[in-house]
Amino acid sequence: MEIKTYNLTELSKLENKAPITIRKSFRYIPIKIETKRLQTRCKKWEQKTPYSIRYIRLKDIQELLKNDIDFTFVREKKKW
Repeated sequence: MEIKTYNLTELSKLENKAPITIRKSFRYIPIKIETKRLQTRCKKWEQKTPYSIRYIRLKDIQELLKNDIDFTFVREKKKW
Protein backbone atom coordinates (compact mmCIF):
# COMPACT_ATOMS: atom_id res chain seq x y z
CA MET A 1 0.00 0.00 0.00
CA GLU A 2 1.14 3.51 -0.62
CA ILE A 3 0.33 6.78 1.07
CA LYS A 4 -1.02 9.51 -1.19
CA THR A 5 -0.28 13.18 -0.60
CA TYR A 6 -2.75 15.93 -1.42
CA ASN A 7 -2.50 19.65 -1.84
CA LEU A 8 -4.84 21.81 0.19
CA THR A 9 -7.49 22.35 -2.50
CA GLU A 10 -7.63 18.66 -3.45
CA LEU A 11 -8.03 17.63 0.15
CA SER A 12 -10.67 20.26 0.92
CA LYS A 13 -12.77 19.08 -2.04
CA LEU A 14 -12.25 15.41 -1.18
CA GLU A 15 -13.11 15.82 2.51
CA ASN A 16 -15.71 18.55 1.89
CA LYS A 17 -14.12 20.84 4.50
CA ALA A 18 -12.75 24.35 4.45
CA PRO A 19 -9.00 24.70 3.86
CA ILE A 20 -8.48 26.47 7.20
CA THR A 21 -10.07 23.50 8.97
CA ILE A 22 -7.63 21.14 7.30
CA ARG A 23 -4.63 23.31 8.13
CA LYS A 24 -5.50 23.47 11.83
CA SER A 25 -6.63 19.85 12.26
CA PHE A 26 -4.41 17.16 13.74
CA ARG A 27 -5.94 14.65 11.30
CA TYR A 28 -3.89 16.00 8.39
CA ILE A 29 -0.08 16.07 8.51
CA PRO A 30 1.65 18.80 6.48
CA ILE A 31 4.70 17.73 4.49
CA LYS A 32 7.21 20.18 3.01
CA ILE A 33 8.44 19.03 -0.41
CA GLU A 34 11.49 20.61 -2.01
CA THR A 35 12.49 19.82 -5.58
CA LYS A 36 14.96 21.26 -8.03
CA ARG A 37 12.08 22.33 -10.26
CA LEU A 38 10.44 24.33 -7.47
CA GLN A 39 13.74 25.99 -6.57
CA THR A 40 14.23 27.02 -10.19
CA ARG A 41 10.70 28.43 -10.38
CA CYS A 42 11.38 30.44 -7.23
CA LYS A 43 14.60 31.88 -8.68
CA LYS A 44 12.69 32.95 -11.80
CA TRP A 45 10.02 34.60 -9.62
CA GLU A 46 7.31 32.25 -10.91
CA GLN A 47 6.67 31.04 -7.37
CA LYS A 48 7.07 32.64 -3.94
CA THR A 49 8.67 29.73 -2.06
CA PRO A 50 11.16 27.05 -3.17
CA TYR A 51 8.96 24.32 -1.70
CA SER A 52 5.38 23.09 -1.72
CA ILE A 53 3.20 21.91 1.14
CA ARG A 54 1.31 18.63 0.71
CA TYR A 55 -0.88 16.88 3.27
CA ILE A 56 -1.18 13.26 4.39
CA ARG A 57 -4.30 11.96 6.09
CA LEU A 58 -3.67 10.41 9.49
CA LYS A 59 -6.17 7.63 8.81
CA ASP A 60 -4.10 6.51 5.78
CA ILE A 61 -1.06 6.11 8.02
CA GLN A 62 -3.13 4.29 10.62
CA GLU A 63 -4.43 1.83 8.01
CA LEU A 64 -0.92 1.19 6.75
CA LEU A 65 0.54 0.56 10.21
CA LYS A 66 -2.50 -0.86 12.02
CA ASN A 67 -0.79 -4.14 12.92
CA ASP A 68 2.51 -2.55 13.98
CA ILE A 69 1.61 0.50 16.10
CA ASP A 70 -1.14 1.24 18.59
CA PHE A 71 -2.64 4.64 17.71
CA THR A 72 -4.83 5.07 20.77
CA PHE A 73 -2.51 7.84 22.03
CA VAL A 74 -3.52 10.15 19.15
CA ARG A 75 -6.14 12.54 20.43
CA GLU A 76 -7.30 16.00 19.66
CA LYS A 77 -5.69 18.82 21.65
CA LYS A 78 -7.68 20.10 24.61
CA LYS A 79 -8.97 23.63 24.20
CA TRP A 80 -8.90 25.49 27.47
